[in-house]
Amino acid sequence: MPVPASVVALPLFAGCLAGIFLTDMAGPTLRLCAAAAAALSLVSASGFFLDEFAEAVALSICSGCFLAGLSLALGATAIAYSPDLIVWFDGADADTRESPVLAEGVLRDDAALAGFGVSFVVDVSAIVIGRNGTRRPSSGGVRLSIGGGAAPDLLSAWRAGRTVRMPAILRKPTSSQDPGVEDDVRGLARRGITLLGTVKSGSLIEIVRAGGMASEAAAAARGQQGLSAR
Repeated sequence: MPVPASVVALPLFAGCLAGIFLTDMAGPTLRLCAAAAAALSLVSASGFFLDEFAEAVALSICSGCFLAGLSLALGATAIAYSPDLIVWFDGADADTRESPVLAEGVLRDDAALAGFGVSFVVDVSAIVIGRNGTRRPSSGGVRLSIGGGAAPDLLSAWRAGRTVRMPAILRKPTSSQDPGVEDDVRGLARRGITLLGTVKSGSLIEIVRAGGMASEAAAAARGQQGLSAR
């Protein structure tokens, strides 16, 4: 059975895959060139359509969708691999990297128990650095591990959608150099996590704002489900 949508979907998907794999080799202008070429391909498809040249129309659409996927993937991976937070971290001095940084952001998911204590992912919106307390807007995902015996007791307070503030020691994920082993840095970046961090104690985490009505209602429902499962 003919599937006309495959003329668009398959080349677009292939272009996205190519963009992901070519990220490290692509120059800064390739994304723009691919977008321009995609537009020209779709313009040529319109011309071939008016000439009733069906094979050329299909070929032009496939080419344009592939190039569009390539451009979109190159742009998305550039943002994912180099968000503002990682740019700041790479430019910070050693003392700043080794000292706790006051980070503020929104919890992406509910906190969860892990083998080492409690863990959650926060989408950072700002950091406070330096002894003078300079507030710097930022963006990037951080997976935090919370130590201390009080962390499991505070688990129910750290729900998705809530804004939290805490001092954390940040670090970059370890990059694997073994052939055939997926690079954890890139794998985490594709999931929106660019840094890892540690909070010394759960008592240091401040809930700045509750989530919206929908996220708070969902958090309450999840809490009730957890109680029912016990």
